[in-house]
Amino acid sequence: MAKQGNVERPAVRLFGAPYTSYLTLAFLAAVLVLIGLDYPVGTYTMFSLLLVIPALVGGRFLCRDRIALTVSWRRGHDSRVAPVGVPARSAGFDSSGTT
Repeated sequence: MAKQGNVERPAVRLFGAPYTSYLTLAFLAAVLVLIGLDYPVGTYTMFSLLLVIPALVGGRFLCRDRIALTVSWRRGHDSRVAPVGVPARSAGFDSSGTT
């Protein structure tokens, strides 16, 4: 997007990007594998993630409208227009985006 001119690149960039990001993801994957191999506690931990991760994702989707409204309020946006990222109907607005 920055190459197209849609957004401005940040002044501070990650050293070695994107390779350091890939290295970090590989490290985290290795940690998960090692946890999974640590029987029995690590195995129980890995299986518990099957419940924890969907719960976190579901909680994020349940709270995202309220979070977006709070962010727009703190930034001083016009309360009569639906905030960016919040569907107008769920925020109490009509299809035009106004109350």
